Amino acid sequence: MHFHVIMPIGSNPHKEERQKVILDVAGECRISPHFPRYTTEDPVFNLQSTLQDLRRSEFVFADLSLERPSCYYELGLAEALGKPVYLVAVIGTEIHQTASRRLVNFYKDNTELAILLRGILSEAIGNNRER
Repeated sequence: MHFHVIMPIGSNPHKEERQKVILDVAGECRISPHFPRYTTEDPVFNLQSTLQDLRRSEFVFADLSLERPSCYYELGLAEALGKPVYLVAVIGTEIHQTASRRLVNFYKDNTELAILLRGILSEAIGNNRER
């Protein structure tokens, strides 16, 4: 089982720390996060590979911190595909257009992010078992 991660990369000075939190918590839950290739291998966004990655994922975890248009674009793709989405953002982040804006969980630091993610993964794994 794996999930797709959407998060700010190029503009995020904390990207390595946040990715480590996601990897560590996912490892605890025995689930694999999928960071898109354009964040790890090739800095160029590829629509077809992103759609393929989203289709293969059980659900989507999106960090909307820093209000990046690219994150909202990718989130829109996930919502259009009907994927379950779980949204987080740093406290104080303005949330823009998304079908799930009232469901955003806010965090202040990596400790709170880890706590939120544990709850999200527990819920998502439970929901996936019910299907």
